[in-house]
Amino acid sequence: MRRGEILALRWKNVDLEKGVIHVEESLTRTKSKGLFIKDGKTANSNRDVFLSPSALYVLKKYKQEQKENKLGLVIPSKTGGYLEPRNLLRKYKILMKKANVPEIPFHNLRHTHARMLMRMGENPKVVSERLGHSRVGITLDIYSHTNEEMQRKTADRFDNQFWT
Repeated sequence: MRRGEILALRWKNVDLEKGVIHVEESLTRTKSKGLFIKDGKTANSNRDVFLSPSALYVLKKYKQEQKENKLGLVIPSKTGGYLEPRNLLRKYKILMKKANVPEIPFHNLRHTHARMLMRMGENPKVVSERLGHSRVGITLDIYSHTNEEMQRKTADRFDNQFWT
């Protein structure tokens, strides 16, 4: 998910039974309006993001431990309102340092997820829908960089299908 989508996410849009997040809005900040909620970046930004069993487990545990907040936000500020986008980045940097991992820009988590899915051979249409891209071509342009490993797997799969 995009940073603004994460910051606007409310528990009412998280179905912990089915393991799906309904992405419907995004938090943004402008000089003229300050913090406000808007519709997604594109028409396809409103989407369902299905969670892996491990992500679902962590989210359920997080919800049990979280204090309720006035807006029902998954990631609220200390006062229960919207968390400033820059404060999310501050917390993220603290967590990276605490985990002793290299600094990775926050948005790169989204890119890494997409690249991993593409390398795993996931259907580009599914990856595109998961990311909320308006067209699968955008996903392919950004994430379909081939590498030697992907080329070799393709050749091997072809050989296996052709000769068996």
